[in-house]
Amino acid sequence: MAKILPKPLRPLASRLAALLGLEQGIVAPLTVGGETLGVLAVSGVGLTEADVPAVSAFANQAAIAIQNARLYEREQQRVARYARLLELSRQLRLSLDLSETLNRICQTIVEDLGWQQVIFSLRDCETKTSRPVAMAGYDAETVARTLALPPTPFEELGILRDEFRISHSYYIDHQHRAAIADYPDELIVTVPAPELKPGGWHPDDILLVTIEGHEGILGFISPDNPVDGQRPTLEMVQELEVFADQAASAIENARLYETEQKRRHIADTLRQVAAVLSSTLDPKQVLDLILEHLAQVVPYDSASVMLVSAPSAGPELAPSLLSGQALNTVKGQAALRVVAGRGFPDIARTMQVAIPVTEDVLFQEMLRTRQPVTLTDAQEDERFQAAGETTFVRGWIGAPLVVKGKVIGLACSGRRGSA
Repeated sequence: MAKILPKPLRPLASRLAALLGLEQGIVAPLTVGGETLGVLAVSGVGLTEADVPAVSAFANQAAIAIQNARLYEREQQRVARYARLLELSRQLRLSLDLSETLNRICQTIVEDLGWQQVIFSLRDCETKTSRPVAMAGYDAETVARTLALPPTPFEELGILRDEFRISHSYYIDHQHRAAIADYPDELIVTVPAPELKPGGWHPDDILLVTIEGHEGILGFISPDNPVDGQRPTLEMVQELEVFADQAASAIENARLYETEQKRRHIADTLRQVAAVLSSTLDPKQVLDLILEHLAQVVPYDSASVMLVSAPSAGPELAPSLLSGQALNTVKGQAALRVVAGRGFPDIARTMQVAIPVTEDVLFQEMLRTRQPVTLTDAQEDERFQAAGETTFVRGWIGAPLVVKGKVIGLACSGRRGSA
């Protein structure tokens, strides 16, 4: 009996014989294509050597039937899985909710594609940052902690090279862990593999499925811990890439939709502003309405309107909290004066600000180009004058006010964070 059993089971031959009650009988292997599926055990007092060929032939037929049943079951499971995937693909094409789409992709990877965990990260090419946006297969605490992480700066990854490539994705095994030193640690959330198999998946292995859009890599799908414990095959990777393509379409569609919604919102707001402004001739009310509606288009922490005043008859002083000194408007020189403001700690003090036009480098740039100016960090830009309690401003946008081709002032808004 030991001879027909698979090697790992041979030491258990006598115990199996006792368990099956085989005192006198015939045991034939169930073998198909060199693979032993099990054994067929027949016991009986009248069995002889002459019965062996018949039992062996029956065992061969039984093995083929078992193998066919298994293959049929697998095929049925595969067909059902692809039907679910096709239905999900159809639903994803119709969805404009990006968060829901990405979470459903992650859930499907865990439930249908043979992975125990997955993390989905997106890139922001403007800010050169990456952040996790969807996960599946992790405990609630890990998901909450990971998704709450701030955006992580990234550089172009050196690991995306041919030696690691499978199809359009990249598999880096644990022996090449040093190669992914430039991949953000925050985007690698590993869990212990339940059972390590020789030559199989290792907890420190990483698979990056690229999400590619028209303008380059939009992000990555990074699955972990395959259910079968083996390294990813080409078929497994290509299945993931189908969802990466779906994700790329969903991301770009969502961004286009968001852009269009913003444009419509801005257009609607501008129409409302025009209607409201045309209903009043009170200058102060007009300026206050401008700042009120500006917040609907450009969220801000502080905003002001500054107009160019006529040359003064004598010197005037305006406080500057940055320098602790006064800003002088030289006699006979035009100045920018704050005529309306919101969000400042001391609005009365801000309203006293008057800056000589020739000394405001940013305004001179607007005079020359007739275009807005954006500062990512105003406090680090030597052109910015932090007058009138604006030392808290980081992100800053200033736009010239142009009437009949002439710049009469500017409207500006500031954020405590970057622009």
